[in-house]
Amino acid sequence: MLEDIRTMMWKEWKEVILQQAGPSRRGTQLRILIVFFLFGVVIPWRAGPGYVENPMSLVIPTFVPIFAILGTVTDSFAGERERHTLETLLASRLSDSAILIGKLAAAVLYAWSALIIMLVLGLVGVNLANVPNGLLMFPLDRLVTALIFNVLLSLVVASAGVLVSLRAATVRQAMQVLSLAFMAIVYGGGFGFAMLPLEWRQSIIQELTRNLLQTEILTGLALLILAALFSFAAYARFQRARLILD
Repeated sequence: MLEDIRTMMWKEWKEVILQQAGPSRRGTQLRILIVFFLFGVVIPWRAGPGYVENPMSLVIPTFVPIFAILGTVTDSFAGERERHTLETLLASRLSDSAILIGKLAAAVLYAWSALIIMLVLGLVGVNLANVPNGLLMFPLDRLVTALIFNVLLSLVVASAGVLVSLRAATVRQAMQVLSLAFMAIVYGGGFGFAMLPLEWRQSIIQELTRNLLQTEILTGLALLILAALFSFAAYARFQRARLILD
């Protein structure tokens, strides 16, 4: 089982590399370099020593890789269908669980690796720019929280993306559905919160930050439940005979 999952993960990563080596390679590599340069050089140098104490230095890099895997997860099955390789994959000896877990794990590790690279570059940048201040490091508890939340958020996005990709006829359709859903959640939630009376907003923020650890644990559990629901829905949808007919 583990060997089959590793095989599936390697297949997914290899396809990501091959896609980046295709006609759109320069554009993809340029976008990646811009993100790494922004978070690894520009922001740390401008922020100074306070960079490691600013919560946003960990919050923003935690979310950025999530959007980077949207293309990967929407391509997971819809892309296979477009390239006419889905039948070959379904005819392989790999089990249903190995295929699904492998695709999910590849996306999650991809986002997690991107986060770690950005954080390392950020620390190197801020330390090079502020040598006289000694070694600067993120608070350990905040760093661990960021790494855990990145995995949970990536798992939610990956499982939702795989579920959408299973039902979509094309990658473009899957990307549109997933993008619209996340835009509705992010912008709808932000707009709804902004429309609340100022006293309500202040009260909500105060209540959430009063016991930050409890809020983080509850949020983490909620994300884990969401990921489990999407994953189970994707597994229920994954039926080899039905996918071949589709």
